[in-house]
Amino acid sequence: MGDTWRLTGVARLPRRRTDRLEDVAAWLLVAAGLLVLLAVVAVTGTVLDHGSARAAAESAERTRTGAVLLEPAPATPSGTAVTTVPARWTASDGRTGEARVAVRSGTPAGAVVAVWVDRSGSVVAPPSTRLDAVLSGVVSGLLVLAVGGLALAAAWAGVRTWAGTRNAAAWERDWARVEPVWSRNLR
Repeated sequence: MGDTWRLTGVARLPRRRTDRLEDVAAWLLVAAGLLVLLAVVAVTGTVLDHGSARAAAESAERTRTGAVLLEPAPATPSGTAVTTVPARWTASDGRTGEARVAVRSGTPAGAVVAVWVDRSGSVVAPPSTRLDAVLSGVVSGLLVLAVGGLALAAAWAGVRTWAGTRNAAAWERDWARVEPVWSRNLR
């Protein structure tokens, strides 16, 4: 029983070198998988924190106000297209502003639409929300998970291919050595 291992009285088949290398690779890939999970948590948290800080800063710098359209928005057959038309508004500090704002086609002149303005009175996009930050964090975490998972899967596939090739070659060598003796005994 030279190559046979005994473990609590149970005999195990002899193990090939490739089996042991596969085991080592599997343990290393499991450890790498845990590192990928830690990276997912770290990236998700970081992106969430930055997004939350950005949302708070934008909310503090931007104000929502009503703007009166100075011209009607051109109508389109579907009525769902967005176009820009001139509008005028009065900010909370009393300053008036005028700029082109995005509205749905067919919106009449004189209609009041909501716009966001910054401290200088320029029209800006609405501020980011906490939900935007959460979604960005989740998407970033999923992206890291996908890339890490694909890398680990590719590494495991490479190890399995290498081991399979080596095992097949070993089987061929062993069969070439045993087959002539075995087939003589069958005659």
